[in-house]
Amino acid sequence: MFEFLNPFLKLSDCRSLNGEILKDAVSKGDKAMEIVLKEDQISITLTFDGWINVRNEQLLDVVIMISERRLYV
Repeated sequence: MFEFLNPFLKLSDCRSLNGEILKDAVSKGDKAMEIVLKEDQISITLTFDGWINVRNEQLLDVVIMISERRLYV
């Protein structure tokens, strides 16, 4: 679709976005989440969900909700 809209647009592929770029983005997100969680003085709610995928691997999901109703997955 992007190529149709602008054939001169050069998008990055998944190989160029992994590595340092991905690690940096995840690190910044983790630090921001940690600050918000430490500053919440009212309540933090954890919900857990588990399932098995098509490759028969067990997966666990954790959702954190702070008192302002913001979610972190």
